[in-house]
Amino acid sequence: MKNNIKEQKETLNQLDQNSAPLAEHPIIVEFKKLIHQYPQNHWDLQFYLKKLNVSRMALHRLTLSSSETSPSTIVKEIVASEIAKKLATTEIPIKELTSYYGFSSSASLTRFIKKHTGLSPRKFRALNALDYI
Repeated sequence: MKNNIKEQKETLNQLDQNSAPLAEHPIIVEFKKLIHQYPQNHWDLQFYLKKLNVSRMALHRLTLSSSETSPSTIVKEIVASEIAKKLATTEIPIKELTSYYGFSSSASLTRFIKKHTGLSPRKFRALNALDYI
């Protein structure tokens, strides 16, 4: 079972890290790179739009055509993945992660991570830290 979970995590990481379908538009590739580079700005889609020099509607159309999802969903998925990696590979306190990623409280971060992983940050860290030792 542990290998199966590890394989699932590796698959998710590969999907998440710029492993785009062949037809993925260069703007979408750049959008994903920016999210990885500036994950703390995930609350502000306008930040990414300015960096990409595209309109909200243009980015929305591109994301729908390439990944059948919205820009905000892509941002949330990548940010959740970034936070999950930090939880699994570091001992950074949850309070610091809360601040760094721009959440208003630890409870907000906890809800966000629980929604995306099914586990609280503490449980996620405890279960996944073993994979990185």
